[in-house]
Amino acid sequence: MGIDCGGSCQVCDETVAAGDAGCADGSNCSQDAGDGGGSGIDTCVDGMQNQDETAIDCGGSVCDACSNCTDGILNGDETAPDCGGSVCDACPGCADGILNRDEAATDCGGTLCAACPTCTDGSQNQGETAIDCGGAVCGACPACSDSTQNHDETGVDCGGTVCGACPTCSDSTQNQDETDTDCGGVCGATCLEGEDCSIDADCVNGVCATGVCTVPCSGVGLQALLVVGDLSLSAGDAEAERLLSTGIGFDVTVLDTTATTSDAAGMELVVISASVVSGDVSSEFTGIGVGLATWEAYLFDELLIAGPGAGHGRAFDQTSVDIVTPAHPMAVGLSGAPVIYSTPTIVSWGVPSSGAVVIARVAGDPTQAAVFAYETGSSLVGGTLAPARRVGLYPEDGFTGNATDAGDRLVLAGFCWAAGQL
Repeated sequence: MGIDCGGSCQVCDETVAAGDAGCADGSNCSQDAGDGGGSGIDTCVDGMQNQDETAIDCGGSVCDACSNCTDGILNGDETAPDCGGSVCDACPGCADGILNRDEAATDCGGTLCAACPTCTDGSQNQGETAIDCGGAVCGACPACSDSTQNHDETGVDCGGTVCGACPTCSDSTQNQDETDTDCGGVCGATCLEGEDCSIDADCVNGVCATGVCTVPCSGVGLQALLVVGDLSLSAGDAEAERLLSTGIGFDVTVLDTTATTSDAAGMELVVISASVVSGDVSSEFTGIGVGLATWEAYLFDELLIAGPGAGHGRAFDQTSVDIVTPAHPMAVGLSGAPVIYSTPTIVSWGVPSSGAVVIARVAGDPTQAAVFAYETGSSLVGGTLAPARRVGLYPEDGFTGNATDAGDRLVLAGFCWAAGQL
């Protein structure tokens, strides 16, 4: 063994005296020093150029080949391909404005630098005029008038970094398909009374009349009784309830044909639907001292507002009525022959007494009243004096979504007048 080496000591190296008998056979040395017994133990990690290395710890027949700073390979003690370490030049940075090392483009890509910008990376870079478009590299940015949601637009032709802000229902501008500023259309039933509208659904009160959200009167704080044939409410009865409550503002109580005179107590208006047939209510409501309106032709005679037999009926396939008293409040400014239905529908009519005021007649018929009214104390059919206002209306089956603006206005005016609000 060598002095303080071999065995349990460190591996003998070339600094051990060549005459040490312990290293004579090389059994404790990494490299036999030869017959002289020397222990010249050279390695490829001893920080010295020895053995047959061509440079420190590399080259020759024992160690790995020395790094080549131009071979494009990370070898030797390079810190990146062809740079760094003890042999090659220091590696350049990723901001030197030079395409070097394994960069995919100047100062980007490869194993050291960040990924190179692209026209699909969601960032505005490389001279782009907007995110991923424009500039010398990417394609031209799309126009803001191509009717397509593209680029980074948040809506069709609006929003993002290129186009103007998208319209909203709170931008104080009438845009989109709004019928008035920030209401109607896509903004829903948000138009207030007096604001423009196209359909009932544009209005808060649910009534669009001649292009304006309006009702002839306000029923807020007033009570109305709606008598229907069935409490499950047909489509027509549901629409009548909507016009009374949402449209005018009445607090509406809905009862079926079990309703009696006592149910009218405390009401400003009683409305009897066409779903109530003759005989269902008989004469229970004839003498009540509350304003009453109905559009069921076959109740007109029972309520004494039109004659029996041929004194009431229905006209089929009607779309308009003839206004004959345009100055009356119930005419709501209409004149001539306003269209009341969008499709041909039934019109209820009656032949009232001379005590009635006829506001509108069946189109082309001077005898059949479609909208008529009795003031309190005027003579009903048979001579009975009206205990309160009475109104005969025309819709019959017309509360089914096909009423025009003019039609809604006539009906609402009838409700308002009967309740003493016109």
